[in-house]
Formats: sequence, structure tokens, C-alpha cells
Amino acid sequence: RPWTVIKNIGGVDQYMHYANFDWYNYLISNSRPTWDNNLSITGGTQKLNYFVSANYHTEDGIYKQNTDRFETANIRARISGDIKDWFNLTVTSHLYHSRYKAPGLENGNNIANYTFHAMPFLMPYNPDGTHVFSTPIIAQQPTDGVHIMTADGNTFTDDKFKRLTTSVNATFKLYKGLTLHANYSFRYDTQDKVVRTAPAEYSTEPGVIIPVTGDLFKNKLRQRNNSEYYHMVDAYLSYDNTFNHHHIRGLVGFNYEQDYQKNLYSTMMDIQSNNLNDFNLGNHTEGVSLEGGQYEWALESFFGRVGYDWKGRYLAEVNLRWDASSRFRRDKRAAVFPSVSAGWRVSEEPFFAPIRNTFSNFKIRGSFGSLGNQAISSPYPYIQTLDLLQQNYLVNGEFLTYASVSAPTAGNFTWETVVHGNLGLDLGFFNNRLTFAGDLYIRDTKDMLVPGKTLPGVYGAASPKENAADLRTKGYELTLSWNDKFNLAGKPFTYGVSFALGDNISKITKYDNPTKDFNVSQYYEGMTIGEIWGYKIDGLFKTDEEAAAYQAEIDHSLIAKNILQTATGKYKGLKAGDPKFVDLDGNGRIDDGEKTANNRGDMRVIGNSRPRYNYSGSINLGWNGFDISAFFQGVGRQHRYPDGNAMLFWGGYARPYSSFVPEHFLDDVWSEDNPDAYFPKLRGYAAQGDRHLAKVNNRYLQNTAYCRLKNLTVGYTLPVDLTRKARIDRVRVYFSGDNLVTWTALKSKYIDPEQFSTDGSARVYPFAKTFSFGLDITF
Repeated sequence: RPWTVIKNIGGVDQYMHYANFDWYNYLISNSRPTWDNNLSITGGTQKLNYFVSANYHTEDGIYKQNTDRFETANIRARISGDIKDWFNLTVTSHLYHSRYKAPGLENGNNIANYTFHAMPFLMPYNPDGTHVFSTPIIAQQPTDGVHIMTADGNTFTDDKFKRLTTSVNATFKLYKGLTLHANYSFRYDTQDKVVRTAPAEYSTEPGVIIPVTGDLFKNKLRQRNNSEYYHMVDAYLSYDNTFNHHHIRGLVGFNYEQDYQKNLYSTMMDIQSNNLNDFNLGNHTEGVSLEGGQYEWALESFFGRVGYDWKGRYLAEVNLRWDASSRFRRDKRAAVFPSVSAGWRVSEEPFFAPIRNTFSNFKIRGSFGSLGNQAISSPYPYIQTLDLLQQNYLVNGEFLTYASVSAPTAGNFTWETVVHGNLGLDLGFFNNRLTFAGDLYIRDTKDMLVPGKTLPGVYGAASPKENAADLRTKGYELTLSWNDKFNLAGKPFTYGVSFALGDNISKITKYDNPTKDFNVSQYYEGMTIGEIWGYKIDGLFKTDEEAAAYQAEIDHSLIAKNILQTATGKYKGLKAGDPKFVDLDGNGRIDDGEKTANNRGDMRVIGNSRPRYNYSGSINLGWNGFDISAFFQGVGRQHRYPDGNAMLFWGGYARPYSSFVPEHFLDDVWSEDNPDAYFPKLRGYAAQGDRHLAKVNNRYLQNTAYCRLKNLTVGYTLPVDLTRKARIDRVRVYFSGDNLVTWTALKSKYIDPEQFSTDGSARVYPFAKTFSFGLDITF
């Protein structure tokens, strides 16, 4: 490659870069080799059976230099035996191990830094193989130096996880229809995570090695050890009997869950080797830290159920639960949750018999009931805690230790109650080849645990969580499927098609924010969960004169500071190609008014971040040993406004020095020759901070709706008369592809819409297209 001479030192030419380096293909690999191996064995007798399976999976990552690697290993075993005619014992165990080792930043989170400063006019390395970091021609460091980490492999994360799960289930047949079930389950998790940041070096001239400085390259070894013990006990008595077409079933039981976790974090500085990673090699006098933590929680429940049906025609069921959680204080710990359901199988009525071959199933069902939610992140949310802290200065010859009190808690909160009402319809036609299932539901979440009413500033702390809000969700779920077969060339051809669609909307029905003030809380009565407020843009200014006239009429100072105040020379002030924000309230300025839902100035609800119209579909075909299946998944509508660092969307509007700019990006940028472009006049950093494109607006709000072919599998099973000659029951070869095609409304082919809906920067480890070839053999 024609390295460019930058300068001459002592008669020696210094070479610094190649004038169009392909950073992307240097950093990122386009292939991720994956192996998945499975083996299972089953057998037994009439009274005893067993099952053993094993799996080993390896997957290389996308980092080209010292690639990251993920591997898992599973062993499952189950043995079940009838000890007596009335006593069955089943034992199941599962051992799981995973390991993820990745170079660079913790957990291999290098993507964000890769998008910074990987400038094509710089090389990542010099002709002698030393690294490029800071150069004589530019102060910014390529990738912030992360490319050095991934190249030398000395900075890395090594995360190991193990899980052992064992379950013992005993069944006692006490009397006709009366059975006692008892189960004990145990789970043990352990995590050993090592994070190493090591010193690195670079060079700006031959023979001169310079240490890389900065927080990312501190000589540090960190280790995290977590352990978790989970116990669950289930015991319930069930009864099931039929007499004179009356079918009665019921159960009464008890459940107890207990979880204990313990954590240990340790840090050591100045490790004396870049290759050996052990605390004994560190500085034991400075920078040492050791932190711990442990907690436990428990859940106790009593439950009962009674069900009845007559001839499978009229159905009814009543449930009752009593639940108690350690996450609430003693007098708020327990709650009762009842529910009832009923159904009518109209197709089982005598009058339905004449059309049953055509109209095979007709069932109406409904339910109403409640369940509790105690899923709070903290195990002790009602207790104030003390954190012991140590200062780095001496008092009377000793380090000063003091305690910091956590923010006050409400203390009197209790379970959230989810009240669910459902109306369902099941239909079947043509001997159930065509089936339909539909559900309409209303779900009320009572006493939501959210921050309460904002307290005066003199209180000195944020509002604690309380049972302060109610939420109502209305939705539906629909499923339609067709399954059939016919003969093709003398062979049975089977096929099936299914489609599912669901949608819901959630609104706050109670919250103490009468003025709907966003300075007080983001919640208010009538609020739709996920709503996005933004400004309206009425295209781009056609001419400088149009822009100047609008600027004289409408005050843009609150939303276009970079244009009106920061910009200089001919770029100062609104110009042709700048976005035209609309003064919706007619007050002569663009702003967000009083920041209340009733008066947000020129802001309106322009979208919603919650997914709408979730759908999925599948196709299955089978003929003469061949089988084909395809699964589709998608979202009909979901909005997201790109974050300021979404450089694969904004390009130079985010950061002018962004590493990777979308191909043909300038085709979408305004210019005098391209006045109808999607993007406005190119101004650096326009999407950052409080600049004009950082203001949420309807023009650049993205719809992340998508349809994805999640999986396509094509297989062939060899004829049985061939495989049996080799004493093999079945041989099947197949191809499977995941995430093969994605159709999306998102205005970018470089951003995954599914990931973008949860991370507006799009600087994430990407989903991969996976192509698998497999062989299944059954002996």
C-alpha cells in the first residue's frame, strides 16, 4: 500500500497513514462460525424410564482482531419410576455452563467507540506493526484506542456462568381421582466475571514507543463473584372425577419460594503483567477495593381451584389465591386474589349436529379475576438503608468512616393488583382444518408502584414509590390457521398456514397530578403510555429570503440555538434548507409553553414508543420426506426518535467525524441542487445536545415497523427402507436460516428496527443472519 509520508526526522521518513483505509472490514468480521451439537438418549421399561441429553454450542463473534467467543454446555437427565402402583417418583437435573470472552471494553461493548474517530485518512497501525493512537496531524484518537485493545487482547472480559437445577416430584394416588403432588426444586447459580484493563502502547515515529494514557487504559483487574440459591416447595391435593356426565375437578395447595444472593466485587491496580491476571501481582497499598452485598426474599402462597363441566358443554371454574411477599412490611405483606371463568361449547349442543362437519367447533368463553404483582427491583423497598463510606483522610490517626442514609421510603405500599377481564371465541370449520381464536380483554392495574406526588423542594429527596396510580389496558389477540393434506404424485402432501395479530393501548386512569405538569411527573390522568411529544416541521426553507422572513416573524431561539447563536459568518441565522418549525399556538415563538399536557406550546403528541399491531405468521409444508417451515414476525407501528449519537442515521448531523457514514448519504442531504431532500442543510452536531435536530419532531420521527423472516428451515428425511439397512431409525439433513430478510419502514438500511426500538443510538452489537446446516440421526 502507498503509505503517505508525513514528515522527515533525522533523515528518516515517517509514514503515518493510508489515504482511504477500510476501518470497517479491519474491525468487523462478516462471518460468525457457529457449531451446535446435540445428543439424546431415551429408554426404560413399563415401570421405569429415563432421558439424558447433552448440548455443546460455540459461536464466534464479530470482532475481527481477537474475536469474541460465546460457548455453552448443557446436560439434562430425568428418571421416572413407579415405586408402587400408587407412588411415582421423578427426578430431573440440569447442568448449564456458559462463557463469554471478549476483547476490549467490558462485555465487549466496543461498537459505540468503533463509531467514533475511525477516520479513513488514518491507519490503525504503522508500517512496523506498532499501533496508531494520537498522531502529529490530529489530536483525536482513532476509536478512542479501542482498536488497540481488540488487537492486542490484553484488555478483555471473561464472564463464566454456571447453573445447577434439580427437581424432585412425587405423586401419590390416594383414592380414585384423588392425588397428592409434592415437588421440591433447587437452583444454584454462580458467576465468575473477570474484567481486565491493561496498559497499551503506540508510536508516532520509528523506535519511539509511547504509553497510551486515559481512563480506558488504567492498569486494573476487577473480579465479580455472584452466587444465588433458590428453593421452591409445591404441595397440592387434586381431585378429578366424572359421574353421570358431570365432570368435577379441583385442587388445593401450598407454594413457598425463597431466594438468597451474595455478591463480591474486588479491584486491584497496577498488575505487573499484561498476560498474567492475578491479584497477587497487583499494588496492595493503593487502589484496592472490596465490596460485597447479600439479600434474600421469600414468597408464600395458598391456592385453590374448583372446576366443573357437564358433557364438555358447560364449563365453569373458580380460583382463589392468598399470597404473601417479604418485599412488603409485615402488615402489608399479604393479599387475596380471586378469579372466575366460564365457557359454553355451543358446538356440543344437539341442535348443532347437522352442521358439525362444516362448523366443527363453536366455543364462547369469558373470565374475570385478579392477580398480584410484587416484582420490585429492591428486595427491601420499604426500609431505609445505611451505606458505610470511608474518607481518604485521617482523623486522630485513623481513616474517617461515616454512614449515608438512603432516600426516605413510603413504607406503606403493598401489592399491585391486576384485574383482568377477558371475552374469548374459539371457532373450527371443516373438521377443524380452519380454526380461529379471538380474545378481547380489559386489564386494570390498580395501585401501581410509581413515584408519588412531587414533594416540596425543602423535603430534600425525590418522591418515594407508592401505590399512586391506576392503569387501564385494552387489547385483543387473534389467531387464524389452516391445516390440511392431499395426495401429490401418490404421496401425501401436508401443509399449514397460521397468522396471529395482537394489539393493546394503555392509559393512566388515576394519578395525583391535576395540572398535568411535566415538571411534576411524566404521569397524568388520561396519558397514553409511550406517547411521544414533539414539534411539527413544515418542510425545509426554499430560499434564504423565506428563512429570514420567517425568522423575523417567529422566535426560534429556544430550539435553534446553534443556528441563531453558535453559528458564525454566512451560516448564522435561518437559511435555505433549514427545517421550518411551525408555531402551532400562534404566540410568535417556538417553545413548549407551560410544560403541561394542556399547554405544551407548539408540541403535540406525534407518536408512541410502544409496539402496536404485533403479528406473526408461519408456513409448514411436507411431502415425500421433504419439509419446509417459515416463521415471520413483525410490528405494525412503533415510533422512535433517533438519539444524538445515532450516527448511522444522522451521519454528520450527529458528529462530523463519525467513523461510518451511510453510503449515498449525501443523496438525502439538502443542497441547492437537491432542494427536496429528506435531511436539512448540513450543520455539524445539529442532532446533539439542545440543537435543532435534537428537538423531537414529526419529520425525523421514525416508524420502526418491520416484518422479519425469523426462521426458514428446509429438511429432507431419508427413506426408512434405506436407513433401516444400516440399523438407523431416522436420518434427516436440514438447512436453517435465522433473520434472513427484514422489511422495515425505518428510513435506514444500516439500522436494525427491532434493536432501534429499544436503543435510539443504534450503536449496539447487531443481530446476525445465521445459516445453519444440520444432521439428525436417530438410532
